[in-house]
Formats: sequence, C-alpha cells, structure tokens
Amino acid sequence: MTGRRALARVGQRIVNSALRMIALAIAVGLLAVVILGPGWAFAGPAEPPTREVTERQPSPSGRYVADVVHVSGGGAAGFQFQELRLRRARSESGVLVAERLYGVVVAWRGDDCLEVAFDEGTPGREDVDGVAIRYLRRSR
Repeated sequence: MTGRRALARVGQRIVNSALRMIALAIAVGLLAVVILGPGWAFAGPAEPPTREVTERQPSPSGRYVADVVHVSGGGAAGFQFQELRLRRARSESGVLVAERLYGVVVAWRGDDCLEVAFDEGTPGREDVDGVAIRYLRRSR
C-alpha cells in the first residue's frame, strides 16, 4: 500500500505542476494582450496601399491624361513606388501602363506619343489606345 500511495502522490504532483504551467502560459498570454494591445495578438488583414496622384499631364489636344501615381504602404517595413496610368480626359478610370517605377517624369511628344523618363524600374506597356509610350532610363 505504501508504494501505491507514494506513486499516487508523485502522479498528483506531476498533474499539479502541469496545471500550474498551463495557468502560467495563459496568464503570460493575457498579459501580452493587455500590454501590447489586441491588434498584436489578433492582427486583421493588411491595409491596402495608399495611392496619390502626384502629377497629371494632359495631352496637347486634351484628349488623354497621363497620371503619375505615388503608391505606398506596408507599415514599418514599408514600400513605395510610382505607377503610370493613361486615361481619356473625361474618364476617372485609366489603364495601368507601368508600375514599380522610381523618379518618373512624363512629357507628351505630340498627341499620340508619351515619353516616360525614370530612374529605376521596368518599362511597361508600349502602346495604349493608339498612344505610343517611349521609356527613357536616366543615368545616375
């Protein structure tokens, strides 16, 4: 009988020790939520990037508008780049011509030719709705 009682006491101590560890883990988790805020523990979906038109260049006839858009997001380890959109003058939606460009400057060379100078990035489409798009990478 003494052996069984000793074994039961050891088993009870192990169970009590495990319950204490579980309670400690729950307490630490709740404390982290209280200190760091619920957003840390229950992060929701990422915010969509912000887009801001930084330059609008109408074509000489006014038929088209080239919009240079600054895109940024991603929080602390964020990102930013420029994209180029081409649209008809009376429309708010346009066609994405190029994205992930840096240092973009646009200039019209006639009503059917748009010149895009940029520092870094990859050129995009070369023709949109009959408008030729020429890319010029500037040297540093």
